[in-house]
Amino acid sequence: MFKRDSFIFGLITGLFAAAISTAIIYIALKLTKSYDLFAQGKIFMLGIIINLILIRYYIKNLKFMETGKGLITISLICVLLFYYYQYHK
Repeated sequence: MFKRDSFIFGLITGLFAAAISTAIIYIALKLTKSYDLFAQGKIFMLGIIINLILIRYYIKNLKFMETGKGLITISLICVLLFYYYQYHK
């Protein structure tokens, strides 16, 4: 099911993985009352943790370059959101 070499599949997988990891980190920050990372916008950078693992898996192990490109695109968007949030207050 997850062995497709498609740019669109990479975008969808990357978006889903980034959303899940960001939600997990957000919930963990809420439970520990550690709002410092959330206030600084670092939650967007931490949101790409799962994407980095998926990029390595799809490009290195499966040799699916199109899916890897989609994952990299979503990761780049997360980095841009971080810098926008950080410096555009």
